[in-house]
Amino acid sequence: YHVAFRDGKPESHLSYALRPMIYALEDSLEKPLSDLSRIRIGLTKPSWFSGYHAPHVDFYASHTTLLYYVNDSDGDTVFYNEKFQGDTSPSKFTVQKKVSPKKGKAVIFDGDHYHSSGIPKNTLRRVVININYRVD
Repeated sequence: YHVAFRDGKPESHLSYALRPMIYALEDSLEKPLSDLSRIRIGLTKPSWFSGYHAPHVDFYASHTTLLYYVNDSDGDTVFYNEKFQGDTSPSKFTVQKKVSPKKGKAVIFDGDHYHSSGIPKNTLRRVVININYRVD
């Protein structure tokens, strides 16, 4: 993965290239973001390990997450019914829905929901831009 933006400041030159995504998000929301916590670019390649990464939340503080799929890939994103409530390790997870990575698709969800990324088997790479933010 590559972190382009973190804690209110650019971490790399890619944060400037990704600004149009932030502007488009603000236009869609019809208000500015009150806090842009992180922009992370994730690359997942096929592996001997199949299945999904561990369920997680990106931050323990309340936030919203946008996932933007850069390419068509297998390796669905799984969203769980369980939300973070101070316990970092719920004993079991129940699947709410799965989303297949399709180029140009964006998914916005409450960042308190546990989610996990799938590991591709049939494509060479799964590339996702993850934006964590808050709007007041």
